[in-house]
Amino acid sequence: TTTVEVTPEHNDGGIDVVAQRRTGGVTVIQAKQHGASNTVGRPTVQQTHGAMSQFAATESVVVTSGSFSESARTAAAAYDDLSLVNGQRLRELLNETDLVSPRAV
Repeated sequence: TTTVEVTPEHNDGGIDVVAQRRTGGVTVIQAKQHGASNTVGRPTVQQTHGAMSQFAATESVVVTSGSFSESARTAAAAYDDLSLVNGQRLRELLNETDLVSPRAV
């Protein structure tokens, strides 16, 4: 079981979601909504990874509806405990779930 908390809109320390597993691991997630032509850059990756200690996190994820710049991907590759999820992968993951599309409701 995982407990999920959405952080306050302001003063969130660069983190949008904190997920705590019953087994003790904590994942922090930074979500960015971007169009296809906009990219998430290196500063967001570094900020997200840097916020892990504030939440005693064991892993971090940056999720975007768009894509990541080359410098963001390079920065992320330096961290074993950070993952990137781009818009294409996000759609794939959502299609694998039992969630109902908001448009279908």
